[in-house]
Amino acid sequence: MFLAISILFVLLIVYFFFFGSKRKTQNSATEIREIDFDTLLNEHVSFYKNLEADKKQIFKNAVKIFLENTTIEGVGIDITELDRILISSSAVIPVFSFPDWKYKNLTSVILYPDTFDGQYQYEGEERRILGMVGTGYLNGQMLLSRAALLQGFSKNNGPHNTA
Repeated sequence: MFLAISILFVLLIVYFFFFGSKRKTQNSATEIREIDFDTLLNEHVSFYKNLEADKKQIFKNAVKIFLENTTIEGVGIDITELDRILISSSAVIPVFSFPDWKYKNLTSVILYPDTFDGQYQYEGEERRILGMVGTGYLNGQMLLSRAALLQGFSKNNGPHNTA
């Protein structure tokens, strides 16, 4: 399961790098300031927890930059601080060794409560999509399942924690 999620995320990154738009949106600076980064990262992101102190600060800054430049919206759910931390950590972990990396073409992440189908429905049959890159009118957007995001960071999933 992790392998599929990891491959999906890497493919999404490559797609956004080559085909995404250049438009940027911003989250509220107040929302970002109010997040208890250290506690949430230490409790839920093993990658962060295992970093040395100086690397933790770099990681935390990268998470903040991602949040400042990417809107996170919920479909049928309210977005929590934990959602923001896990989504931004998922974006930072694969590119952590590239300090100047920016997601230039990703403007927003749309979080669904569970898997969804090709018509973006999260209730009913045939819901098999854990995440995807939006196309057409959804260009520049990534769609993710909250259930898959939480599973990816669960302690039972080991070190495999990217969306």
